[in-house]
Amino acid sequence: MSTRSRIQAIRNSWKNLDSNVNACVSRYFQNRGESIDSVSDKGITPADSQVTEIMARCGTISSQNLLKNIQCTLGVGPTRCDEVYVLETAPTTPLTLDQLVTAFIGDRAIGRAQIETGQARSARLAALNQRRKAATADSALKKVAPLLDPKNTFAFKRATDLRNKINAALRSDKATPSDLEGLEASVTGLVSANLANVERLRLEQERMRQRGEVEVVGQGSAPSRRPAQINAYYDVFEKQLRELIGNQADGPIGQQFKKTVNSSFDKFKADYFAGATKENCRKAGNAFTCSIEGVFKAGTLKSEVQKLMSATVDNHRKSYRFILGYEETEHAPTRFLIDNIRAEFINAGYRIIARGGEDEARARGDFDFYLNILDIEYDDSNSDVGGSGSSVFENYVLKARVKLLDNAKDPAARQELANVAVINTKRAPRDASMPRDARRNQLLPTQASELARNIHRDISARVLTIASKQDAGATQAVVRTSGQYSVKLTGLGQRDREKIRLLRNAITKTISGVETRVDPKGTTDKSVEIVFEHAGKFDPEDLVDAIYDAFKGSKNLKIQYEGNNAFVGAM
Repeated sequence: MSTRSRIQAIRNSWKNLDSNVNACVSRYFQNRGESIDSVSDKGITPADSQVTEIMARCGTISSQNLLKNIQCTLGVGPTRCDEVYVLETAPTTPLTLDQLVTAFIGDRAIGRAQIETGQARSARLAALNQRRKAATADSALKKVAPLLDPKNTFAFKRATDLRNKINAALRSDKATPSDLEGLEASVTGLVSANLANVERLRLEQERMRQRGEVEVVGQGSAPSRRPAQINAYYDVFEKQLRELIGNQADGPIGQQFKKTVNSSFDKFKADYFAGATKENCRKAGNAFTCSIEGVFKAGTLKSEVQKLMSATVDNHRKSYRFILGYEETEHAPTRFLIDNIRAEFINAGYRIIARGGEDEARARGDFDFYLNILDIEYDDSNSDVGGSGSSVFENYVLKARVKLLDNAKDPAARQELANVAVINTKRAPRDASMPRDARRNQLLPTQASELARNIHRDISARVLTIASKQDAGATQAVVRTSGQYSVKLTGLGQRDREKIRLLRNAITKTISGVETRVDPKGTTDKSVEIVFEHAGKFDPEDLVDAIYDAFKGSKNLKIQYEGNNAFVGAM
């Protein structure tokens, strides 16, 4: 081998050293005024005894002493790492090769540290971003869920759009956590705007209530347009009338209003409907169907009904005396309700016999009705109605039942004239800082007052109807005997033969030996009246229960004993 080839081979042996060792040896040679090339020219190889000490020392910082891409655990959890050289005074900063050699030759303390690889860091950050995106999306979707109600015309469309954008961003690799946070902020804004709109509507409803108005919708059908319109308007009217006087809307007062709407339709609209009412009439086959939306003057109707009742039975109202039956209790809802019922009846002109005078009134028969208050309770089941966080609402449901009985001295002979079950529900935001009982007690005075008004409305309508029938009894062409009874169901037609059979069977099953017949005078294509005679006593509630059992598949059936040997109901 020539001298030049031999020197080149020596130089190559130095170049083939580990890069860290090569840089370290080169620095040592430089510090002595030499270089790898100059020692190669002298024929010195890395294995030469002249450089053994330098090679041994530089081998300490060989890159082969480090581990590459190992499984490791850092503060972020399991990941992949490379070992790197660091200064012990800066254990988290990797040294470049030049910094490493400088520190090593300068006898500075050097150590090794595990540093996450770039690929592992990218994968970890991607997973972290996805978790952040998922958590933000979950929070946003929970907030927007209560707004996804098609009936919520204010927020439904925007809420649906936001939900779709949130789901799309969650699936997209390009969407960032910041994008989801922006969508969540939009949801929060929409929730706040919806709550503000709910409050605005509530205030508007309150203003309407103070004016005696309610928002209403109604529908009606008929062979021609005009009757269809009348039926649509009267559909609204009849619902409101039933709110005031219950099933008594089928009686003389309801019939009087029915005549008015047919004879003076335009005046009827002007009297009971405020502002412009939206009408939509269309022809369907051989008939017209009309629907309306508007504002109904409920206050006007209430005033008219009171006038009509007072015009015929005011003398009865002033003379009727009640014994208010209830158990002494410390139960706050019961006490509130009793006090409110007493106030409602006294303010309406009735008389409530004082507690201390009840025994004497019973002994002398110096009263007209028992009004028994039963089953007063708060129903806490299913109190939550949706929402999340600060937008959770609760229902506070106060329920009560009262019975109206006649004044027969023999308890077994008393007739149940009315059985009224009423419910009052208040919806309010949940306040986690206040116990539920305390939140409920804040609403109790209002709920008890409203519940008492509903009880007074139903009982008063029943009492005044009884008075009307008593006054009208003297002029009726046909007066029932004391043993003749009737069962009248509206919504059941004279052609519903199978249902009529079930009704008659329910009567004969309850009161054995009686014969029933369909009364043609009280039977039309929209109602059926069954009459029977019975001289003995029976519990009217047994017959009511039997009729409910006979039609247990009908969810719309309502029937009750109204006194004067009459059972009245609707299907």
